[in-house]
Amino acid sequence: MKKRSPATLETLLNIGNLMATRPRPMTITLTPRATLSIVLIASCLPVAPGCALKQTAWESDAWVNGYESAEKRASERGTGMVICYRDTAPNRPDKMIEATRDAIVEDSKSDYVGSVLAKSHAWDRKYVAQFGVDRSPAIVVLHPDGTYHAHVGFLDAAGVKDFLASANPPGIAPKWNPYLHREPRYTWLGSIDEAKTIARDLNRSMLIVFHRPWSDDMHRLNQMLKKPAAYRRFSQMVHVRSGSPWSFSEVAETAYGTLHLPAIVIVTPDGSYRVLEDPSGYEAIIHFADNTEPNHESHATTPTPTTTALGSQ
Repeated sequence: MKKRSPATLETLLNIGNLMATRPRPMTITLTPRATLSIVLIASCLPVAPGCALKQTAWESDAWVNGYESAEKRASERGTGMVICYRDTAPNRPDKMIEATRDAIVEDSKSDYVGSVLAKSHAWDRKYVAQFGVDRSPAIVVLHPDGTYHAHVGFLDAAGVKDFLASANPPGIAPKWNPYLHREPRYTWLGSIDEAKTIARDLNRSMLIVFHRPWSDDMHRLNQMLKKPAAYRRFSQMVHVRSGSPWSFSEVAETAYGTLHLPAIVIVTPDGSYRVLEDPSGYEAIIHFADNTEPNHESHATTPTPTTTALGSQ
């Protein structure tokens, strides 16, 4: 083995020290998901502002799939609905829907909520049957007053435009189906006074739940109230719950008497009310809603006339 001179060894050591202290380029390793996210973000940035500017008023407020979502949006706006009942596959273009979208921006019903329902869905078929529609394609205009106009059969662009222009309220009263499927969605208010105002304006009944916030009252009652048979009876009411977090009493002094908690009160538009204290199960709530409970009286006050509202039953 050949020996290295001290100078050679010193040179090699210096080179090694320089390499050890030399800055190395930073290496970033991206996962496939992170790489895809960066690509998608980068591809959207140049076109997003342009796309937003090119949307028409109707396209920016997209049509709603499903009658419950459409009803909710229409109720929030205080408008009606335009329903297109289709027999084409969801992934295929529909000329009648396209014609309706084009015509509605020029019609006085441009503020109506658009909804697409499908013949292939059983509950959609039952929903449009409330308006006398037994086949597709069809178009229904459901007005804020609860009446409707409907056309069954294909319409071209001119036909859709003429139909929308002539479909003005009042129309025909629907045959509401009380057994139509609806997801239980209670909108609980926290103020009885606020609920009274809303119920008076809408001419609807109130469902008041008195409970103890520190207990499992609401959890237990929700399990009962969310049963489809129970929700059908309460879906069109104004929902409000009341409870004091500072009271640990099992009774509450209310405008409807001294109640053992939890308690449910139904107040009708004419001012009469019924009380159910500590319900044992959802069957008891159903009987109570149907006014078949023998132990609870109705307290009548001055009656007021009733009106029809969108989606009332």
